[in-house]
Amino acid sequence: MPPIIDGAAARLASSSHRSASTEFKDSSLTDASAMTGTLAVTVIGTMPTGNLVVSGEKVISMGGNRDRLRLSGVVNPKDIETGNYVASSKVANARIEQAGSGMISDATTMGWLQRMFLSVLTF
Repeated sequence: MPPIIDGAAARLASSSHRSASTEFKDSSLTDASAMTGTLAVTVIGTMPTGNLVVSGEKVISMGGNRDRLRLSGVVNPKDIETGNYVASSKVANARIEQAGSGMISDATTMGWLQRMFLSVLTF
């Protein structure tokens, strides 16, 4: 069995840097995000097909803000590149979660008064 199955970490192309933009148009909301970077994950199981179930988390604290990135999914061992890297596009059933706290996160969260005006004053 390859050493990766024995519990070594694989690296998945995911995020330690992100950008996002939000646009309101005709009562619809569009949110686009881009993520680049690396995230180390651990093999938490092996499927009967030989595919690896992986999961990992990264917490980044900077300037009073804290971002938590989580990734889980299924990886075919054939997709593991030199250096134990796997492109995120090769992760099946990928679940990527991003949550933040701190000044930036608080500033981008819509307050109750803003939500009320948006629900009453539709354009």
